[in-house]
Amino acid sequence: MLQSPRVAPLWYLDDRGINQYLEIMILLWIALGFIGVFVVAFVFAALRDSAARRSGLLPSAGKATMADVERLLRAGERIYAIRCYREIHGCGLAEAKKAIDDFHFTA
Repeated sequence: MLQSPRVAPLWYLDDRGINQYLEIMILLWIALGFIGVFVVAFVFAALRDSAARRSGLLPSAGKATMADVERLLRAGERIYAIRCYREIHGCGLAEAKKAIDDFHFTA
C-alpha cells in the first residue's frame, strides 16, 4: 500500500529548511518590488501621454501628420515627435530617430 509523503509544517523545519524558506520569501518580495516599479512606471507614462493628448500637445491616436511632427520639433518635444513619426510611417525606433535628426523644417 502506497502512502503519500508527509510534509512537515513550517514550525517543524530545521535551520536549513527555515533558511531556504526565508531565501525564497526574500526573492519573492524582491520580484514583487520590481513588478511594482514597472507597473508604476507604466501607469505614469500612460497618464503623461493622456495629459499631453488632452492639452493638445499630441494629436489624437492615429491622426498624426508630418505637420504635427514639425510642430513638436519646433516646440522642443523631440520624443513626442519621434513617437508621431513612428505612428505615421510604421517604422522602428532607430529609423524614426535618424529621420527626426535629419529632419529639415519647411518654410
